[in-house]
Amino acid sequence: MSVFYTMNFIGRCTIGLLAGLICIVLTSCGEKTYDFRELDSFLKLNNTDAILISLNGKVVHENYFSGFEKTATHDGYSLAKSFTNAAIGIAIYEGEIQSIDTDVFTVLPEYTELNDRGITIRHLLSMQSGIEFLNQEHYPVMMKSSDSVNYMLDLPIEEKSGELWRYKADPTLLSSVITHLSKQTMHEYMDERLFDALGMDVKWTSDASGLTNGNGDISMSTHDYAKFGKLFLNEGIWNGKRLFAQTWVESSTAPCNSPERRETNVWTNEPQIVAGNTPLEYGHLWWCRLLPGFPKDSFYAFGSYGQFIIVVPSENLVVVRLGSGPGHSDLNFLPEFTALISNALQLETK
Repeated sequence: MSVFYTMNFIGRCTIGLLAGLICIVLTSCGEKTYDFRELDSFLKLNNTDAILISLNGKVVHENYFSGFEKTATHDGYSLAKSFTNAAIGIAIYEGEIQSIDTDVFTVLPEYTELNDRGITIRHLLSMQSGIEFLNQEHYPVMMKSSDSVNYMLDLPIEEKSGELWRYKADPTLLSSVITHLSKQTMHEYMDERLFDALGMDVKWTSDASGLTNGNGDISMSTHDYAKFGKLFLNEGIWNGKRLFAQTWVESSTAPCNSPERRETNVWTNEPQIVAGNTPLEYGHLWWCRLLPGFPKDSFYAFGSYGQFIIVVPSENLVVVRLGSGPGHSDLNFLPEFTALISNALQLETK
């Protein structure tokens, strides 16, 4: 079954259901019509489970594939990292953390002997801890460790913090920071401060040491992922209540404002490291690479096997795509995906 939406300029939305029919809906009486058939055909061929597109606060398209249902939960993999970002943003807004330049080891007192490393909250948010963490080798072992923080901090230092970018498990230490400050797991912390407020039903598992996995293992419905995207679109406000500062969104996605960023995927670097400053394609646990066909202010959360929450402030747009592929890289899938959405919505690249 295909689904099309017609949206008029005062926000009324009419849903049309087409069963096996080819239909062209003409624009009339001030209504604007979107045709997502080409997009859906592409998604169906690329192991997609769900697609949801929200424009100006209204769902203009959603579809589900391969038996996946609207209310089903879906693993977000590394989408969890952007939720970890939100937890830190809330802690700063509520005064539990003074700033992102706070030294991590002032919060984790049992590791104070390591405070000469100079690792700050900012370094962890931007994947610049300097810890030589190799994802394929170390991540499975860390998750089974009885003390995942100690395991990570026992690893060698490959570079001074802030001087080397490597995509890795730095959010593990951020999860520990939240737990030490709140005496709750990060999942419990987010339940009370964000998930309940947004009406979200979230599963977020812990590692063997009981620490919420700040890197992954988060699961919820398609619409709940979209709510999270809308929260960042609304700069931290939900139903009139501010959950984190407007400046938090700005700082988290600051590289997205650079005219020099590229359409490259630094995640796929082998090894996944970039010398010097954080690449312009990565913010604070949010991605900032240029998206073909999308305005330049776009930013997104990305998880393995093609999980995406894309936020486009200038178009008041949120896109959620969930799937079982393609692989661990967005390099080939994402450009065509965003171009098809842009064509359907007739976006203007700004």
